[in-house]
Amino acid sequence: MLARLFWLVLFLVPADLAGAMERVVPAVPGALEQAINTARPGDVLRLAPGTHSGPVRINFPLTLAGEPGARPVGNGQGSVVLVNGPDVTISGLEISGSGSDHTDNNAGVRLLQTALRAVVENNHFKG
Repeated sequence: MLARLFWLVLFLVPADLAGAMERVVPAVPGALEQAINTARPGDVLRLAPGTHSGPVRINFPLTLAGEPGARPVGNGQGSVVLVNGPDVTISGLEISGSGSDHTDNNAGVRLLQTALRAVVENNHFKG
């Protein structure tokens, strides 16, 4: 019975997500961008409390999950987190520092048309 359950779960997990890892991203300049650039599809990046430098762009399935006090902060231009890939989750973050150009749709989290099935939940946005 247990063996059948194992095989069932194995076949239900997409192959590209089967090797997903969870990593803690320290709140030091450039760490978030580097973590995204070295992540694999399906990885979970858990942001440690503190300030994380933005802006960042996500082009593939990935989860950004914040521990209490994790704050991605943009440079005041553009969006702080730009999501271009599918199956991205952004959760539990305090996001600030986006631009204010509404013709370019600046935002704390901007979802492009290719950000299919994106989930943005339990975040706090500051102007």
